[in-house]
Amino acid sequence: MIDQAHTLERLAKSASAAETTTLTITASQITGTMVLPPILAAFLDDHPTTRITLSLTDAVENILERKADVAVRHTEPTQQELWGRKIGTVPIKLYAHRDYVQRHGIPHDLTELSRHRLIASSAHLRRLPELMALGQRPALDCSDDVGLLAALRAGVGIGYCQTPIAQDNPDLVPVLPDYIPATLTFWMITHRDLRNVPSVRDVMRHVGDGLNAYCRRSQ
Repeated sequence: MIDQAHTLERLAKSASAAETTTLTITASQITGTMVLPPILAAFLDDHPTTRITLSLTDAVENILERKADVAVRHTEPTQQELWGRKIGTVPIKLYAHRDYVQRHGIPHDLTELSRHRLIASSAHLRRLPELMALGQRPALDCSDDVGLLAALRAGVGIGYCQTPIAQDNPDLVPVLPDYIPATLTFWMITHRDLRNVPSVRDVMRHVGDGLNAYCRRSQ
């Protein structure tokens, strides 16, 4: 309760235009490194008295414990103390670097995919029964999405990627473009006590609009 009061007091004191506001936004590593930076750049241009602390983690507890003011997450919040707004959804598809395609060709169906090097997280792969049924195993296994993207860009093999991120990488070639192994939903989340604080409301609206535009690129 004391932490809660301190948070509200901090944001209330910085409500005037002349006072600097510091907001902490938390997001996953891939979202925080590949999706949010241009959105936050535009927000800071429009809000010169606001400072942003960007925390890259998937933990929801940092909102409940007031370690962050706003979260970008990929699941709907279930805790009553949290308020969330669904922004949109992007498909996750398979890609390969053009250098890999030149060296190894490209599969034309899932059966042929099993003869290629796969970049994936074993935990993610277990959620794809159609690939597990083929005995597909990662040639490079990484639990970190940023690491998976780096391996994909380096031409290690075939891997999955959010379609708007892949569209920004002209060297990435679609693989089995009609196959969508997964989709990713974006949610903007804050504590219910903060949702009407002007600075929180402003960043929720701006980042939410930016993420909505990002999601629409894949439609």
